[in-house]
Amino acid sequence: MLISTTYTYTWRTGAAAMFAAYRKWGRGGLVALPAVALLAVFTQEGLMRVWLFFFVFALLFLHARQVRALIKQGAIDIVLDDEGFTRERPGVGSTSMRWSATLGVRREFGLLVIRTTPRCVTAVPESAFTAEQLARLDEFIRERDAATASTG
Repeated sequence: MLISTTYTYTWRTGAAAMFAAYRKWGRGGLVALPAVALLAVFTQEGLMRVWLFFFVFALLFLHARQVRALIKQGAIDIVLDDEGFTRERPGVGSTSMRWSATLGVRREFGLLVIRTTPRCVTAVPESAFTAEQLARLDEFIRERDAATASTG
């Protein structure tokens, strides 16, 4: 499996990459932000209302800033092969990792998500791949899951 492609983040794919970096229980907390905002509206205590509104807007501001940083990275080249993957920002630097060192590979939120450490992911938008490349990725993920399931 040798797949090479170039992509740039958009606001949508950057936000999805941020969301994919959270653990499953943490994603629930992000989804609950509108409930926290509603709680702030219906709370009678003035100071609590201010803190709840501040919390929601501060969190949204920080996430928007992180997504903007992803977008400003520009073009990113990624090469997936049988040994591992290489992610390169032309003119800046590159990183490589073997598949055996990764924690998991899956497709979600319109991304190929490669979990490298518990709170770090490499996310590639599915739009960067052709239909044939996506089919090969699905086959690779299925084989990888079957291999780990049989040895574990």
